[in-house]
Amino acid sequence: MVALRDHLANDVESLRRLFQLDQSYGPYKLDNELRQLEEAGLVVKTVSAGSPGSAYEVAPNWHRIQATLGLSLRKLGEASSDSMYVRPYFGKPGGFGTSLDVFVLMSFKPELRPIYEDHILNVTNSLNLVAKRADDFFGAHHIMSDVWEAINSARVIIADCTGRNPNVFYEIGVAHTLGRTVILITQSGTDVPFDLQAIRFIQYEYTPRGMTVFEKSLEQTLKLELKAAA
Repeated sequence: MVALRDHLANDVESLRRLFQLDQSYGPYKLDNELRQLEEAGLVVKTVSAGSPGSAYEVAPNWHRIQATLGLSLRKLGEASSDSMYVRPYFGKPGGFGTSLDVFVLMSFKPELRPIYEDHILNVTNSLNLVAKRADDFFGAHHIMSDVWEAINSARVIIADCTGRNPNVFYEIGVAHTLGRTVILITQSGTDVPFDLQAIRFIQYEYTPRGMTVFEKSLEQTLKLELKAAA
């Protein structure tokens, strides 16, 4: 529908070319989907029924449907067949209130704070990214509310599995469920749970040379992930 609205395509063949659909995705299937949208009142034909080159456009009443449902065409397009609707336990995110590029999940143990302050922030600052840890914005309300807002707002999550902190793993699960990009880091591969072993992680050694290697690896990974998400 976004393609129809923006006049990027307006019939079966132009839609197939736009989305690079292969021959296995037959014209009849796409035509049937357009007919279903037409029956739902979301699109209308711009030529007479039965005409071989039937073209479509977004229905004039779409703006009223959008206002009623509070759903934009772009968000409707993102709700693909592999998506699902849920009612979040922590409620609908209200907005973080400040710019946030990277949210860091890690244990608050004193020995790990230098990893964040001296190395992760060194990398994010060099890339002009705003990074925060949960204890940077403690509020008067429940900390999980802040974490929930931050996970929703951040472009990328960095999660340190060092020490197997249960809160970190819980928050990784929340981030993965939301489809957020999570970069796993750890001082020991054995601290990464079996369920996450299939995901590439950055293992680092807390020594001067080890942290130099870590910063280069983290910088490269952040650049790749942000480029992929752009």
